[in-house]
Amino acid sequence: MRRWLLRIFGLLLGGYALLGAASSTLFARPGTAGQLEQVIWGDVRVGATLALAVVLVLLPAAGGGTPRRFWLTALAAVVIGGVVSGGLVWWHVEQHRIEKSKPRMGGE
Repeated sequence: MRRWLLRIFGLLLGGYALLGAASSTLFARPGTAGQLEQVIWGDVRVGATLALAVVLVLLPAAGGGTPRRFWLTALAAVVIGGVVSGGLVWWHVEQHRIEKSKPRMGGE
C-alpha cells in the first residue's frame, strides 16, 4: 500500500516538475546576469524534482529490490535530472546570449 502511495506522489511530483519546465521554457526571459543566475537555479531545481519523482516511481519494494534495480533507478534519476536541467540551462543561456547580441533600435 505504501509503495503505491509513493508512486502516486511521484507521478504528481513529476507532473509538477514538467509543468515547471514548460513554464520556465515559455515565460522565463533573463535580461541581466543576476536574473540569468536565478533562472539557472530554477532550472536545476526542476531537474532535481524530476529526478526525485523518478526515484519515487521506480522505488523498489522494501526488502525486495536487487542491487541491480537500485543502480538502474539511480542511473535513470541522474540521467533524467541531468538532461532536463542541462537542456533548460542551455536554453536560457542561449536566450540570454541572443538577447544581449541584438542590435538596439532607436539610437540606444
